[in-house]
Amino acid sequence: MPMLEAKVRKKIQNFTLDSEIKDDSRVIAIFGKNGSGKSTFLKIIAGFLEPDNGYVKVDGEDITKYPPWKRKMVLVTPESFLPNTRVKNHLLWGIKDKKKLDEALEDERIKFLLSFNDHVYKQKTKELSLGMRQRLSLVTAILSNPRYILVDEAFSNINNKRDFIQEYFQLARERNINIVFVSQDLSDADFAERSYKMENGVLKMMS
Repeated sequence: MPMLEAKVRKKIQNFTLDSEIKDDSRVIAIFGKNGSGKSTFLKIIAGFLEPDNGYVKVDGEDITKYPPWKRKMVLVTPESFLPNTRVKNHLLWGIKDKKKLDEALEDERIKFLLSFNDHVYKQKTKELSLGMRQRLSLVTAILSNPRYILVDEAFSNINNKRDFIQEYFQLARERNINIVFVSQDLSDADFAERSYKMENGVLKMMS
């Protein structure tokens, strides 16, 4: 089983994140209000923000000093897309292999997750709706086959969200990809193996 461990402290102006986690769940949910520290916590795990002190470990390996690209993690936010890249090239950026991409685009499950008409693949990403951009970023992430996908509110604008999440998480499990996602919608806890609440920079397990 995968094991994510983090014990980190980070002060940003008047806010202090002081949180820890040790969890071997495949799908972890973190809930909390805006400004509670959810995004800061994910950015530290992903390597885009350095903690003032503490550590991040995956399967016992200390990755605290690793740059983001070396962590085998992908952080997906509503804004994490390449705006001037055509949709098909955006997906290719994730999978790296044109032949594998062509095969993936014939997969009925990938087709379902994207839900794009054929003409969309020639459009630039910035021309898509927010929900379509989120679909694209999430599918690009799963095609890149990371160890963890960290999802920061990137399910919020997707049509048929519950069907999308169910299929996405099942595909991730089959590919041995682990998910940590943050949300303000407590009903999303249905999809997680374990749920936490972030409050004033402190992470607590939910019963």
